Amino acid sequence: MADDARVPRDLTALARASTCRIATTGRVTGREHVATVWFALVGRTLYAPSRHGLDGDWLRNVVASPDVEVRRRRRTWAGVGHVVVEPDELARAVDALVTTYARYREITDAWRSHPPVVVGIALADPA
Repeated sequence: MADDARVPRDLTALARASTCRIATTGRVTGREHVATVWFALVGRTLYAPSRHGLDGDWLRNVVASPDVEVRRRRRTWAGVGHVVVEPDELARAVDALVTTYARYREITDAWRSHPPVVVGIALADPA
């Protein structure tokens, strides 16, 4: 779900969802790898925590090849991913994730005290 009330029109279907799929290119095989993730939107940036930290397979694929696809049902959005390391961006991402998943208090409290590894995906403008 979106943290930002000004969600771009082409992202409204994505903003209403609680999960999406991220398609990456396998860093070893070169084949498509798809992972279902939790996420939050801030403007045109999608933030997704990695359940396995830096060892997450899909995260390691993003580091090796940052061009990704974000999928929700029959919709697809192109994007470019990066591991969020800048403190202000990480705080913004965690705030958005905590707001989106507030009903999971134990998880969001843990995110506040020990922020997860987060991937930010800059979603392309519609063609």
